[in-house]
Amino acid sequence: MTAINNQSIPKIIALFKEATQSENQSYFDAHFLHFINNPAFLKGLGITDTDNEAEFTLIDKDHKQTKVRLAAVQENNVANLRLAFANHGLLSEKKKGNYWFDYDADRKTLYFNYNECREMPDNPFAKFNDELFAFIATQHPEKIVLDLRYNDGGNSGVLDPFIEKIKASYLNQKGKFFVLIGKQTFSSAVMNAVDLKRNSNAIFIGEPTSGNINHYGEVRGFNLPKSKIVIAYSTVYWETWKGKKAP
Repeated sequence: MTAINNQSIPKIIALFKEATQSENQSYFDAHFLHFINNPAFLKGLGITDTDNEAEFTLIDKDHKQTKVRLAAVQENNVANLRLAFANHGLLSEKKKGNYWFDYDADRKTLYFNYNECREMPDNPFAKFNDELFAFIATQHPEKIVLDLRYNDGGNSGVLDPFIEKIKASYLNQKGKFFVLIGKQTFSSAVMNAVDLKRNSNAIFIGEPTSGNINHYGEVRGFNLPKSKIVIAYSTVYWETWKGKKAP
């Protein structure tokens, strides 16, 4: 895509940076891709003069340009859209839940997916953590991978039992403990990553997170009396690593 309603993508990005938190590039990148599909945002930023439709200028691999006019879809009809999804079968999508693990016996690698910093009522994290380390004790994996790439936060304290256990484990060595981070790693998941960066021998792999090392959090909100628009605001500044700034 090169333009929307004949406005260039660089200009559109500049407009979105006025309305979206852009201090952290990863946060902006992740949210820009989401909001650029929102007709209300496009109209509000003056990119379109209606929230009913927009014209997208597309270019293919042969540099052929095509203009496509698309009508907006009501929110309650989104589920009926016929969308194309990549059939990639990623390991991170193998199971569902806020946290789970899987073992590759051939590679002797334990994969721990931590998708949300929230307790699962039917599987409390303390119980899950005991099962995880009981598995480690019996199977003796050579490596462990903690996946935080799609974790957008919650309660940073949920992962504390794992962090305490892994620090004392034989797996807490360079080349044995890996942490995956990405553009969707945010809020409490960033705090967990910082804790492991400071207090373990984990090797970090991936992209910069959507949250800075030190950041505002504990978000609350209220509705404007007439429009009912929700206004969100932070109430606490978390200085997870005093004096440390992201590059």
